[in-house]
Parts: sequence; structure tokens; C-alpha cells
Amino acid sequence: MSTIEALRIADFSVLGCSIDGENFGFSVGPMGLSRRYAEKLASEVAEAIHMLNNLLLEESGVKLDYAEFELLSRERGNLPEAMVLVTGGGEDGTDFIVLLEHEKGLVDAFRFIDVANELVEKLKDVAFACKASGLRGEEEKEVLQKFVERFTRKVYSEASQKKYREKYSRDFLGHLNITSGLNIEGRIEIDYGIKPPMLNSRIDRMSFEEHASDNLEFLKSLIFTKTALEVLAGDVTLIGRRILSLINEYTINEVEEEVTTRLAEVFWSRVKPDLVKIEEIMEEAKLFVDEVRGAFKKIEEDINAIIYSGEKRKLRQHLDAVDGSGLAASFKDTLAKFLSEKDLEEEAWGWSLKEELTFFLEHAERGIKTFERALSAFVFMTSEKKAIKGILEEYVKQVLDPIRRLMVKAYIEKIGKKLESFVEDRSLSVPASWDLATFRGRIKDDLDSQLEAGVLFSTVELLEITFNGFISEVPSELRVKIEEVYRDIKEHVSEVVPGLADYLLSHDVFKAFLEQGKIVFSPEEFSQKYFDFVSKDVEEFPKWKSLAKTWLEAFASSFKRELSEYGLVAEFVEFVDRLRDEEISTKKPKEILEAKVEMQQERVNELVKKLSEINDRRMSIERQIDVLQSQLSSAELMEKNLKTDYGINVAALKDLREALEAKKRELDEIEQRLPSLKGGEVDVALQRKSRLEEEIRGITVKTQRLVSDVERIDKELSEIIRTKERFTNALKQLHADLEDIANQIAVTSAEIEREEAVKNVYTKFLERYSHTLEEVLFVAHMLKAEVLAFAQDRVLTFTPSISMEESDLNEFKDYVKRIFLKSFSYVLLRPLRLLLSSHDKANLHYIVMYSYPSNESFRMTIGNNLLSLGEEGGKEG
Repeated sequence: MSTIEALRIADFSVLGCSIDGENFGFSVGPMGLSRRYAEKLASEVAEAIHMLNNLLLEESGVKLDYAEFELLSRERGNLPEAMVLVTGGGEDGTDFIVLLEHEKGLVDAFRFIDVANELVEKLKDVAFACKASGLRGEEEKEVLQKFVERFTRKVYSEASQKKYREKYSRDFLGHLNITSGLNIEGRIEIDYGIKPPMLNSRIDRMSFEEHASDNLEFLKSLIFTKTALEVLAGDVTLIGRRILSLINEYTINEVEEEVTTRLAEVFWSRVKPDLVKIEEIMEEAKLFVDEVRGAFKKIEEDINAIIYSGEKRKLRQHLDAVDGSGLAASFKDTLAKFLSEKDLEEEAWGWSLKEELTFFLEHAERGIKTFERALSAFVFMTSEKKAIKGILEEYVKQVLDPIRRLMVKAYIEKIGKKLESFVEDRSLSVPASWDLATFRGRIKDDLDSQLEAGVLFSTVELLEITFNGFISEVPSELRVKIEEVYRDIKEHVSEVVPGLADYLLSHDVFKAFLEQGKIVFSPEEFSQKYFDFVSKDVEEFPKWKSLAKTWLEAFASSFKRELSEYGLVAEFVEFVDRLRDEEISTKKPKEILEAKVEMQQERVNELVKKLSEINDRRMSIERQIDVLQSQLSSAELMEKNLKTDYGINVAALKDLREALEAKKRELDEIEQRLPSLKGGEVDVALQRKSRLEEEIRGITVKTQRLVSDVERIDKELSEIIRTKERFTNALKQLHADLEDIANQIAVTSAEIEREEAVKNVYTKFLERYSHTLEEVLFVAHMLKAEVLAFAQDRVLTFTPSISMEESDLNEFKDYVKRIFLKSFSYVLLRPLRLLLSSHDKANLHYIVMYSYPSNESFRMTIGNNLLSLGEEGGKEG
């Protein structure tokens, strides 16, 4: 029986749990995982569930109990339509159960949760019994593992008997008395670059339903942070996809895999390990497949001969009867491997081997068909990837504008994996034979399909593209500044804003604030009280505190009317969510950079004003110096004149004193001679004495007058010297002040030059980012047309070729497994509904319902049963 056939008639269950740091896992079903891989799945999923629930509890006070996913497959009706995940456990352990179901929406969530809780309790009992019995280490682990295996078989048996079917699947919300109240809308993008494909979601809008504002307690119970909503929109899907991915690894039919692998190895050995035109490869492949079919026909004949021989022989002898020459050896070796678990020396009737041998022939033939299809698709796909890569690289080189070239290159790198994955996915539809016209047409079609408009880059990505293309142009001495701005903006949009938004609406903060008492109706009072409430908590995070103040002030000023308490809470939640989106939008870095440029210009203006004031002081000092210099020159001239007068007067005084002394000596001589003189000599002597006395009196008067003048000149000279000294000292001080002013001018001028350079760098960064935003529009709306026009002529002249190295063989083997042999490689997993439970309030359950209006959008509706619990229900648990 094939894997697909087995899946049609059987459910699949896998159980995992973690207790005291040990992981246990087991699976039952047609694709049952080995114990080792079941334990690996148990470990990874239990850890993911634990982290997810911790995040949900911290953000919104809920935990995940149950998740149901739909499985979208191209082979509808063959593969399961749904996967159910139920979780249990607490702080000391985590467990989960997974079921694959062929109809979605039919599993009884609460019965399934009871099973998970039963597992937790029983596992604890078994662990306690092990310890009480003295079992330790591996012995205890083995007992617990065996219990998990038995419990998994029990779950599988009951699931197969449809014991977990939901009786109320048509009215799930009504049966649980769920009232919806919160709607979330967003976009989705499918990443085919990984197998199974991944559903990536992005939340665009959230809104409360109108009736949600009629009851404050109900409204408060529906407050979820953006991070919590993103967990419900995305992380839950990640867990589901991881489980499906691990299961997918073990859906390969061993016979088909062995046949395709051996045929690939033989074929590669026949082709030269060089670039070969694909026409030659395809011709060689056609001849090879014909040869393979001939060899298989002989194998088929030999095996049918065994089945219908009616002989009883040893299994080894039956195998010896199968041709093993040439290409037939690949099939014979595969058959021997397929039967390797049997005893080759044991005798068996040929007809008793019919089931195994028929199964082998069926899957060996499928292996041939798979090889033929896969080789054709692989050659086509590899050549197309090479052609598209070359076209896009050529296009990038011919883009002249450096910013545009950077953006186009970043965009092509961004969609590179998606484009390659799309080409790989489309390779499934490549026929066994095709021509160059088909090949060239597919290149154009695939480029046309994948070069699409939409949200091409996140804010952080645009910031990184701009920064990385700009930083090398920034002078080394200014890079620290620009790197700091870059980090601040990046931190703002990726950490500060999301972190603060989640904090303001988090379960532990906002709901705690609301529980304090009656909510004030005034938005101003509400904002002030809430800021006071959170400010101590965010004291260590100044960026959070500053932004929180800004947001709450903005909320207060955005409403000029009083609101009801319900309306106030609802408006605030939606206001924070809206602000978060605005603050992380692609426009925000531009706004921040504009503010930076403006602040830097203000800084430059302040410095220019400061320099002007310094220059005014310089000019004032220079004027003072001129005045003092003039006064000093006057003083020096006066000093010079006074010194000249002083010298003349001192010399005259000396002459007078000498003359006076001479006169006095002569007078003394006359007075000494008078007694000895007689007659006329006495008269002459007396006359001379009289004249001398007169002259002495005259000289004495002149001397006294001259002494007075000298004293006056000396005093004036001393005063003028002191004045000149004061002027000189004042001039020295002014010159010192002028030198200091000159230094201030030099420092301020350098500071202006530096700050101007910083402003210019900020301006350049702003211009580059603005240019980047403009180029996003080009990439979104015009790139596709330009690339298709550019590719037109190149596609027509492209001659595809492929290399046949050993690395290409390994890539082909992996490609065959991934694309053709694994059952879930193309199954898209999407969440349908979740059941959450409140951590604080007993019996309070949440339902999250998902819908998909289109392939590019999703909706989440969240509700709970609070209104049905009454006054006693939903109390603290």
C-alpha cells in the first residue's frame, strides 16, 4: 500500500511531552516517526509551545490550549485536510498531541484538551511511582517512554474510532457561548522557498466590534497587545508548520527513492561532467529511460515468474532468479534492500511473496516515472534559474542612477529566493519532453508573475539599504555621528515603539491600571493618571518614558469631548495601535532625519550667533586698544617733554647754585678784606659787597623758583609715568583678552564648521533616504515593465545549458526528495481556530477564528465567553 493510500484510510497521531527537562515522543500511523525523531519533534515543539505561552501570558494573560489548522493540498482527497494540536501541562512540564484528520472542523476541542490534561496527571503519577520504586536515570526514562508509547496508541485508536469528533462543529461559537468582539485584518504572503511552504502574516488593522464597548469588563478582556496578536497570527502557524515539516521528512517511499537515486547515479556517470546543452541532455535522457524501461520489463518478467512459479525455495534462491545484469542491477539491488528484513535462508512459496513483490514492482515503476519527470523538470528548472539570474544581473549593471541601482539590486536579492522557489514549484508542471519555445516563454511568464508591486521593504530594510550605500561616503571623523543616528532610528522603529506599545496595553500594566477603580471620563485626566501609573516602571528606559509622555499627551489632545468609560478604553487601545503603525512606517525615518537636520541647523545658528557676539567683543576691545594706544602715545610725548624740561631746569639750577656759591665766596673774601682796606678801597669794596648781596638775593629767588619748577616737573613726571604704566597694563590685558577672543573665534569657527558638516551629513542622509523612498515607487510600479522589456531580446537568444558535476547530482537527489517524493512538501498549513484560556480567571475561554477573504489577506476574530459566566464566573482562579 502506498503512503497516499494509507493516508486515505488512517489517521496519524503523534504525542510529545517534556517533564523535568526530559523529552518523550512517539507516533502512530502510516507515516509513524521513529522514536528518535518523535523525541526530536517533542523537544522542539514542547519548547516552542512553552515560549509561545510565556509570551501570551506576559502580554495578554492567556495561554494556548488547542489549535486547528487546515492543510491545503494539490492532491485534494488524498492527503488530510486538517491537523489538530492540543497542549497541556504547566510550569513543570509541557505536553502536546497532534492528529491529522481528513475532515476539518470535526474535532472536539474540549475532549481533546481533557486527554492532554489526563496525560499530564498520569505522567506525573508514573514519574512519582518510578522515584518511589527507586528507579533512576535511564530506567526511569524507559518506563516513562513506554507509558508515552502506550498512551499514544490509545489516542490513535480512539481517534481512528472517531471518539474525538465534535458534535457541534456547525455552531462552535454558539455552543460555547462565545461572544466575538475584536477583529484583526492583515496581509499574507506564502514563502515557497521552504518545504512545506510557510504562511507569513502582517497585521494591518484592528478594531473592536461596536457591541464590545457596551460592557467594560468584556472590553478589558479583549485587550491584546500587538505582539500577542502577531503571535496568534504568525507564531502559532510556525509551530504547526514545524510539526508538519518533521512529519514530511518521513513520507518518502523507500523503493521509489532508491530507484530514482540509483538511476540518477547511473545516468550522471554516462554524461561528461561539463556544461552540456540541454537538447543533448534531454536526448540522452530519452535514450536512457528507454533502456531503463527495457531493463525493468525483464525484472518484471522475472518477478512475475517467481510469483506464479509454484515453487518453494529459499528467499536467496528466489532473488538469484532475478536478472542482475546492466541496468537491471539497480532494480535487483533495490529489491534485495527492500526484502533485507527477511531471512534470506528461509524457504518461501513464490505466491506467498506476491504482496511484497507486487508492491515493489508498483513503486519501482513509479520510481522510473518519477526519475523521468524529475530529470526533465530539474534540467528545465536549473536552466531557467540560471537564465533569470543572468538577465537580472545584466539589468542591474546597466542601471545608471546609483541609488536606483542599489534599490533594484536589494529588491532582486530580496525576491531571489522567492523567485527561485516559484521556478522550482512550477517545475512540477514541466512535461517529460519540451522545446526551447516552451522554455523561453516560461522565463517571461515567471518574471511577469513574480516582479510584483506591494510592500517590498520594511522600514528597517529601507534604512539599512540607505545607510549601507551611504556610509562609505561619510568622512571618517563623522561616521560615529551618522552611525549613532542610524542606530537610534533603527532602535526607535524596531524596539522602542513596539516595546512601548506592547507595554502600554500589556496584561500586567494596562489591565492592572483599569482595575484600580472607576475610570475617569476625561481623556486629559486619564492620560495624566496613566502616565503617573507607568512612569516609575519606565524610569530606567528614558526613551520609553519620553515617548509615553508624548503619546499620552497626544491622546489627551486628540479628543475635545468626554467619552464613556467603555469608549475611552476602546479609543485608547485603537489609538496606541494606530500610533505604533505610524511610528514604524517607512515615513518615520524621514521625519526623524528632518527633525535632526532642523535641530542641527538651530545648533549652527546658535553658534553663528555666538561667533557674532564674540566678534562684537573683539571689535570693542580693538577700539579700546586704539584709544589706549593713543593715550599712551600722548603720555609718552608728555613724559618726553617733561624730562626735557626737567633736564634744562636741573642744569639751570646747577648753574645758579654754582653762581651763588661763587658770589658767596667773593662776598666772604670782601668781608674778610674789609678790615684791612683803607680809604677808597673800602668804598669800592662796600659797593661790590652791596652788588654781590643784591645779586645773591636775585640768584636765591631764581633758585627757589627753579627748585619749585623742578619739584613740580618731577611730580608731573611721576604722575605721567604712573599713568603710562596703567595704560601699558591695560593694553596688555586688552591684548590678552584679544588673544583669548581670537582663540574663542577659532574654536567657535571650528565648531561651526564641524556642526555644519554634521548637518550636511544629516541632510545627505535625509536626501538619500527620501531618494530611496522614491525608488521604492519605481521598483513597485515600473521595474517590472523595464525588466520584461530588457529581457525580451535576451530570452530569444539564450541557449540553455547545464553542468553535470557530482554536486549537481547531489542537488538532483535532494530535489527529487523535496519535490516529488515527500507527501507534504506542497501542503500549505493555515490556522483555522484556536482555543485559549485565561490564566487569571477560571472558566474564561477565548476563541480565535481565522478566515481568508483572498490569497493575499486574512482576518482574525477574537471572542470569549465572559458574558455567559455571570457575576460568579470568570472570577480570579
